[in-house]
Amino acid sequence: MKKYIIYVFVFIGLFSGSCNKDSMDNAVEENIKVEQFILSLKQGTYTSGFLPDFTPDDIPALLEHANDYSKIVYFPSSDISSYALNEFKLGECILWNIESLRNNYPYVNRYLQFPSSNPMLIHKDYLNDSKVNSVAPVDYRLDNTQLDVAYKAYKNWWAKNSKNEFDKIKSINPLKDLDFLWY
Repeated sequence: MKKYIIYVFVFIGLFSGSCNKDSMDNAVEENIKVEQFILSLKQGTYTSGFLPDFTPDDIPALLEHANDYSKIVYFPSSDISSYALNEFKLGECILWNIESLRNNYPYVNRYLQFPSSNPMLIHKDYLNDSKVNSVAPVDYRLDNTQLDVAYKAYKNWWAKNSKNEFDKIKSINPLKDLDFLWY
């Protein structure tokens, strides 16, 4: 039954991709530059339900902003997420954008581009909490000091590996030695 429901959501997503408004959003995303994206996030004017069509070449520019933990009002997340965030931190969202590139580039389907349900890093302890069904994942969300550790892990991952082909380095998880995961 679950499999059937997933197929229905994928079909709806693919069907809705042919709508004119979505096509207009896609055109904007394909042409948006990192600096424009960051500015629109800070100003609260980015409204697309998708991440921009960045490439691995954009990772250095994204990393320039990934240690800014100021609050933003909106960031796209997966439509199939069962948890809705009401608070976003710019740098955390930018790291999630890089994670999307690492996991899904080149994008085959815009609806499957998200690396997890939400742009939220949490402690792995959440998965081991016996009260996991009654405790919100946001209670395990990283603070700014911990986000800075994650940022440095991504920055080091890129510094060590950027000279290699992206297909070879994208399987290296920047967070592998940390107790953090994307929720």
